Amino acid sequence: KFSEGLALVCLGSVYCVNGKYGFIDKTGNEIIPLKYQRAFSFEEGLAAVMLDAKWGFIDRSGMEVIPLKYDSVKSFSEGFAAVEIDGKYGFIDNKGNEIIPLKYDEAESFEDDLARVKLDTRLGSKWGFIDKKGNEVIPIKYDSVNPFYEGLSAVGLECEYGFIDKTGKEVIPLKYDEVGNFANGIVRVRLNDKWFYIDKN
Repeated sequence: KFSEGLALVCLGSVYCVNGKYGFIDKTGNEIIPLKYQRAFSFEEGLAAVMLDAKWGFIDRSGMEVIPLKYDSVKSFSEGFAAVEIDGKYGFIDNKGNEIIPLKYDEAESFEDDLARVKLDTRLGSKWGFIDKKGNEVIPIKYDSVNPFYEGLSAVGLECEYGFIDKTGKEVIPLKYDEVGNFANGIVRVRLNDKWFYIDKN
């Protein structure tokens, strides 16, 4: 699959175990040499690549613009990439500047200016949302949080589920045994072993 004009390719054994990754253009020319142990497709002008078990980012010319020093990374989204060293996650910008400190136990990519983050506490793993300045917009107190669909995120706490908006307000109480994600204004929920649909009210 081509992304931003280049396709990620691999040469090696079946399923590319111990193979080498690089990039070709739409004429089949090898633009970035097949030398990386792993790689992701280009997003926002940069691609994540791995050598010697360390990750960094290259541009479309193959230049390593963000050093290969991270234990894991996620692709750029909305100008930021989640990166990890020694089990702690934070966010960098496309220049490699550490914008949000590596202090979380898990972090997902930014969507609509918010990112899901996790902290491990004595009470277990807790999730919430931060903004691009690192502010905790939605408290890190939930056992689970989903991405926002149609303005609402499904959240869980002590095996009860409901929905919050982007301000963190619980607009649908956490009282269901299981919930899905909103689509076309409705969502499937389960309560007392019965499934049914509710709207945003």
